[in-house]
Amino acid sequence: MSEQNPTAKGKPADVEKITQEVAQLQPRCPHCGRALPGMNILTMELPTPQGGMVWLLPSCPFFAGEDGKAADGGEPCGKIISAQFTGYTQPKIAKPGGAWLG
Repeated sequence: MSEQNPTAKGKPADVEKITQEVAQLQPRCPHCGRALPGMNILTMELPTPQGGMVWLLPSCPFFAGEDGKAADGGEPCGKIISAQFTGYTQPKIAKPGGAWLG
């Protein structure tokens, strides 16, 4: 393609090279930027009058260990990556004596 004629045909794309580049993509943590080998899936239940709102919270697996470092030796992250509402649980009913039915 030339600058004089922008409609002139260029070289065809190298499909094999593009396929190799796509195959090497890997998800990264939006907070620490490290490649994610997997994720921790946490759950959280928020009490409401309709019942407990259940949320799934995928988080970065590089959280602080006992020595204060992440599993890969870097700085700890462990932050929540996203949140997904999955539904309600049955409301819990109090009964005399302090025990919960549910």
